[in-house]
Amino acid sequence: MKKVIFIISFILSLIVLELLSMYAIERFNQINNPIKSLSAYNNEYDRDVSLSQIRYNVNITQKVHNFIKNDMNAMFDDENNRGFIDTLYTQNNYKLFWFDWHGIERDKVFNFLDKVQSDPTLDEKSKLYTDLMLLRKEAGAFSIADSMNKQMDFDVRLNAFFKDYMNYVFYGSIDWQNFEDKLVALRASEVAAYWVTYTPKYDIAKLILNHKAEKIIESATPISFGYREMIAHIAKLKKVKASGGYVKITASSSDATLKDRLMASDDYKCEDMSILSNYCLKSSIGRFQKRYGLIESGKLNESTIEKLNTPIDTQIEKLVLNANRIKRIVDVNSSSYFFVNIPDFTLKFIENKKVTMGMNVVVGDNSHRTPVFSSDMSTIVLNPDWSVPVNIANKEFLPKLASNPNYLKNIKYELKYKGRSVNSSSVNWKALKASGKMNGYKIVQPPSDKNALGKIKFLFPNHFAVYMHDTPAKGKFLERRRNFSHGCVRLAQPEELLKKVVAVDGGISEARAFKILASDQKSHIALKHKIPVHIVYLTAWVDTNGYVNYRDDIYGYDTLQQKKTK
Repeated sequence: MKKVIFIISFILSLIVLELLSMYAIERFNQINNPIKSLSAYNNEYDRDVSLSQIRYNVNITQKVHNFIKNDMNAMFDDENNRGFIDTLYTQNNYKLFWFDWHGIERDKVFNFLDKVQSDPTLDEKSKLYTDLMLLRKEAGAFSIADSMNKQMDFDVRLNAFFKDYMNYVFYGSIDWQNFEDKLVALRASEVAAYWVTYTPKYDIAKLILNHKAEKIIESATPISFGYREMIAHIAKLKKVKASGGYVKITASSSDATLKDRLMASDDYKCEDMSILSNYCLKSSIGRFQKRYGLIESGKLNESTIEKLNTPIDTQIEKLVLNANRIKRIVDVNSSSYFFVNIPDFTLKFIENKKVTMGMNVVVGDNSHRTPVFSSDMSTIVLNPDWSVPVNIANKEFLPKLASNPNYLKNIKYELKYKGRSVNSSSVNWKALKASGKMNGYKIVQPPSDKNALGKIKFLFPNHFAVYMHDTPAKGKFLERRRNFSHGCVRLAQPEELLKKVVAVDGGISEARAFKILASDQKSHIALKHKIPVHIVYLTAWVDTNGYVNYRDDIYGYDTLQQKKTK
């Protein structure tokens, strides 16, 4: 009898479970057509699952669908954010990302938030950081009893924050449109000022759907131009700041105080043996001076004291600013490339993350600023002639020709019109001077040792008519501050650069190239393999030896590049 009762009870329980399952399925099928395709849950229902889990999935899916279709505008006033959230949840079949039927996925949420908080470039006064801390607080307070509406609200806001943070990772915090407006104003006042930014294209919704948050951030963080070493140093500076900052240095500071200051910035690296202490201190000062672009005297002079006392907040801000600049430099996909840093007045060739050649350069003056952009070196010109730019011809040559029509002949320049040579004395220069324009006439300096471009020119296509070239004015390379050109990059050792290009290209005969150089024969040589050229503006960076360098803001761009308000 007991056995019969047990069997009947068991059958009845199965019927009840079946009815409940049918009810859950009926609820699921009652959801609007757009979410009937949520077959992502079907695999879960092939396993042993509880009715509570089924009911949670069905109910939260319906809530998310209704929110996306009807209520999202109340949360987001920005159309881009609404479009992102709509796309994200639609493609995720209206499921939540950070919750399951047990509640918040705490490890997943905090792994992401911890990763964001570990970014030392984040401004603690920014909205992004404020939102981060608020989300951390809310995530920590979640319990299993919290309503589905609360879960959905948090999930949506966390994904919106994810998007905002990834935009920061990809594009930085500089207000580039505001900066471009200022460059336009400079150009209107006849200051040649150009900066090309490169915008990486990413589908953040697709990234979130397919990858873990921490992996996305790690993969999106730049690796070129010492970016990761830079942010590590920012984190170190923040620790130094938290411990009280650097000790102040004066001309009368003791050796012990100076040593402590240099140790704090990793410039003092010697063993403290009395027989070497003076040498160590001097070499450490020299290392510090080199990092700041000062003359490496090893002496505690006025300019060195000034740099030693640079506020640590200023250093942090400068590093963060330049880290954000690196985010908008074109991706470095090549293991070897040329790297001109305008404020450093140097050209370096990078091979497998090592500097294998470097030299001093002269860059544009404040009125003819060398533009910031990237291109590929494609051609070498040996024994180039120099076509005087129209603006230089109008401003500098026209007045002299109006006074002396034979001026070009005296300085051994040529005059051309529509490609043909013209006798300079046959032109009415006074009339042209009155108009202020050359009216189609071109002034050309033929190849020679005295040519303004020297004996070699390196071309990389761009809209600015900028290139790298030799120069007869070698004395300028001895100056510490070398912004004297009309925008092009003058090379201290052009023949060494030629040898490097020949070696890297593999398709040029070095012997033939130098034989041509020995003459005045103009010759174009196309490279077999184009070599990337990056002309950048970094006033702070980490070099390939791991040292942090700082330079003066020669064009005032540090001041002009404001942060976005968000």
